[in-house]
Amino acid sequence: MSSLGKRIREIRKNKNITLQELSEKTGLSIGFLSKVERDLNSPNLANLYKICQVLHIQINDLLEEKKEYDICVKKADRRVIYEYKGILKNEAATEGDRLIKGTILTMISDVEHHSAGHFYEELGIVLQGSCQFIINGKKYVLEKGDTIYIEANTPHDFKKLSEEECITFWAKAEKPRDFK
Repeated sequence: MSSLGKRIREIRKNKNITLQELSEKTGLSIGFLSKVERDLNSPNLANLYKICQVLHIQINDLLEEKKEYDICVKKADRRVIYEYKGILKNEAATEGDRLIKGTILTMISDVEHHSAGHFYEELGIVLQGSCQFIINGKKYVLEKGDTIYIEANTPHDFKKLSEEECITFWAKAEKPRDFK
């Protein structure tokens, strides 16, 4: 597996982002970033998050070894991204470095959840049950078959409304339309 610094440099160069641009957008010095890329310094989690935000990637994209992935992910083989105390479960519906990533979010209880927003845009569809989203102060009630589009960096709250589990599928465009 390549080192963290080498992965950061590789991704930065593939996206045609200079160290100067990365420095300006993260607030981290060019010297510090250069040392990180040469594995002479290790970023803390907060700095790693800033770097990933600018590169439009998730932290696990830096930590996972690049390999070939099947284009089909069977339900039994889904990787659990996170599970929160029997209340919420998020599973990967796609694997690998994909332009569009899919996840299956299962809301098990009706506890309200808050997201501060993500660097990517996302489109969700309700596969089972019903749920409510609050975006920019407006409530949206979604039933099976309904979709919702959430712009990048948009805070949102959501909760399950149905008695049964609410299962949603999310497509996430993690690569920006235009890097500025």
